[in-house]
Amino acid sequence: MSSMRSTLGALSPARALVVALFASTAAAFACGPSADSLTGGRGFGPAGAVDGGDDASTTSPPVIPASLGSRRIRRLTREEYANTLKDLLGSQTDYGATLPADQVVNGFDGNSDVLEVGSLLADQYRQNAETIADAFNMGSIGCSASQGEACARSFVQSFGQRALRRPLAPAEVDRYVTLYQTGAANGGFDVGIRTIVLGMLQSPSFLYRTELGVHTSDGFALTPWEIASELSYLFWHTMPDAELVSHASSGDLNQPAVLAAQAARLLASPRANAMLDAFVDEWLEVDRIAQSPKDAMTYPSFTPGVMSDMVGETHAFFESVARDPQSTFATLLTADYSYVTPSLAQFYSLSAPPQPQGFTKTNVAPDRGGLLTLGSILTTEATPTAANPVRRGKLVRARMLCQDVPPPPPGLNAKIPPLDPKAPNRQKFAAHESNPSCSGCHQLLDPIGFGFERFDAVGRLLQGTIDSTGAIKGSLSSDTTFDGVRDLEQKLAASSDARTCFVRQWVRFALGVSDTDSSAAEITRLASATNASGSSVQALLRAMIAAPYMSKRSDEVIPPP
Repeated sequence: MSSMRSTLGALSPARALVVALFASTAAAFACGPSADSLTGGRGFGPAGAVDGGDDASTTSPPVIPASLGSRRIRRLTREEYANTLKDLLGSQTDYGATLPADQVVNGFDGNSDVLEVGSLLADQYRQNAETIADAFNMGSIGCSASQGEACARSFVQSFGQRALRRPLAPAEVDRYVTLYQTGAANGGFDVGIRTIVLGMLQSPSFLYRTELGVHTSDGFALTPWEIASELSYLFWHTMPDAELVSHASSGDLNQPAVLAAQAARLLASPRANAMLDAFVDEWLEVDRIAQSPKDAMTYPSFTPGVMSDMVGETHAFFESVARDPQSTFATLLTADYSYVTPSLAQFYSLSAPPQPQGFTKTNVAPDRGGLLTLGSILTTEATPTAANPVRRGKLVRARMLCQDVPPPPPGLNAKIPPLDPKAPNRQKFAAHESNPSCSGCHQLLDPIGFGFERFDAVGRLLQGTIDSTGAIKGSLSSDTTFDGVRDLEQKLAASSDARTCFVRQWVRFALGVSDTDSSAAEITRLASATNASGSSVQALLRAMIAAPYMSKRSDEVIPPP
């Protein structure tokens, strides 16, 4: 590589200045900043900018309802980081591929409480920044080397607004111009510009996004720039586009009508498919299908192509329901159709094959239909050689009813005694009910999982007379018996527990907050205002956008981990 790395290695003053700039700001983020330090002086001011804000008010902040949620600073996830760099640079390189995986909480990897920056991640950020700076397109800076420092200052302001997702304060501009001066003194104009890029891509203001706002008479109002990032990272998992930037610049994003219109625009875009796919993947553990291999001797027709089509089927089905204003949470569970390819239709033994290419909406057999009969979910919740009622029951318990089941106690022998491999699962797992160490948890799991007995470990319907009766026990208000998955789905579709859990999963995913956050009150409000009346998935998302959480915060500050 030419060598921005070797050049910067020789330019110790420039490298040291970049490191100092990064470290000083990172320390302010990591040390648990107070509300005052984040809203005035050298903290985040009214424009959401570092080092250029007005002094914070000295009056005591008012008492804010808990549903507003806490002010917080959240690191970009690995996906958000990679997408942001692609859009910022116009590059197709996946700079997130080498980053360590984000920690998962409640099935989702966007929880801001655990998005830490360890030494490994910080070093990878540095390496990526050096690689990008070394190859930076100097023709994109918008001015020429002959203009010298004036060009550098202009570049800091234009590139900085895009990279940091807000206008830079004058003091920030001066700091980056100092970086340019140090680099240019040792290597000329190009090195000076590249040093700016190197510094910005390691800045906490690039790596983190803030939800701090400015102090008002009734709490803290998020700035238009913060709201723009909220919307963009929610729906597209990347930096705001030109239209959002325009609204942030005009300052009208805090107007409910503008906010709703922009949310609708972002959701309507095909770019939102990645968000919808990510939600269903993490919600129902579809993202684990690659880690659920099947024995080739037992299931020879389960090929990598079939597995890929199963994931595509899940995405196409969920996208169609989420985008249809007439479809509801119940539709997700009771639909009598799916989206399959010819090869997947053949694998499922569907009588009416779809169109020759792509995923086609297709009616399915009476025993198939709804999310819980999709091959991706049934395959993931199974062992390499057999269906697993425990795993399938746990999926319903944890992901559809939001009731977590504790792991087995240490030292427990959970191995089931040898039985006839052809015996039904109900007989194989009977030992769970008779073992006092197991029965407490397994009575919450196994009876649900037995309802899936008509499906094998790769999601195909089994023939013959099969007992698929099951039961939900120990729920808040959804205890019932059922016969087969379709009956279970009908019961869940009518369950207030399941509807509330669906909202809770969206809040976990979209807002990146823990259940202990004050957003819990907002979850209850959203559930009663939307899903209780059978509203669409779109209506639920609109209600989330209209919630006070999206534009206001209480006076509590949650620092980055």
